[in-house]
Amino acid sequence: MFRDITKEKEIDRAKSEFVSIASHQLRTPLTAIRWSFEKLVRQEKSLSEQKNKEYTNQLFGAVKRMNKLIDALLNVSRIELGTLRLEPKPLDAISLAEQVLEEFKASVEEKELRVEIEWEDGLPHVAADPNFLVIVFQNLISNAIKYTPPRGSITLMAISQQGSVVFSVQDTGYGIPKGQQDKIFTKLFRADNAVVKDKNGTGLGLYITKFIVEQSKGKIWFTSEEGKGTTFFFTLPIQEKSNRKN
Repeated sequence: MFRDITKEKEIDRAKSEFVSIASHQLRTPLTAIRWSFEKLVRQEKSLSEQKNKEYTNQLFGAVKRMNKLIDALLNVSRIELGTLRLEPKPLDAISLAEQVLEEFKASVEEKELRVEIEWEDGLPHVAADPNFLVIVFQNLISNAIKYTPPRGSITLMAISQQGSVVFSVQDTGYGIPKGQQDKIFTKLFRADNAVVKDKNGTGLGLYITKFIVEQSKGKIWFTSEEGKGTTFFFTLPIQEKSNRKN
């Protein structure tokens, strides 16, 4: 008797790959946590208040990065295993985007970035899962902030078009090298100039973002020019005819 074990093989491969990715990606934040904690323990009495605060902030930052990384790894694992399920419902995506933007207020102010918002009046609700759409906005907005130099600008736009709402996140940042643009949504890929500017990235955010958008029956794409900036676009289907109230 013969039995097709293709699915089992794919699951085993996905599990092995997940373990490999997790062990590699978690090493950096765990090392940072251990280093900061050792500094605090060994020099607790001799540390100045300023140094104590510095090491505590480093420890807190490393914990936040690891928490974010674990969430990303779990989502990737669920994608690979085919167990990530979205539950679309009528959603005011504009309100969600504004909430996410508020989360990054401190980072925006620290880099003195100019943020412009251009929402088309009366945009309809879209069909999306709010628990996952928030990840899309977080990834695109955080990347725009992270890879835009101080005093640059970020623009968020949304318009209705042919049964969908088209969202865009534009920045005046470092841009993506032309020769690497075809890999930007690949799992674990990071452009060379992105690695130089931020060594803590995971290379998983855009991979997850693309999956969420496409599972929501939308499309995602971008335009970019190195040294001038990048604009990410994505669409979501309109759920209902009634307009959102401004």
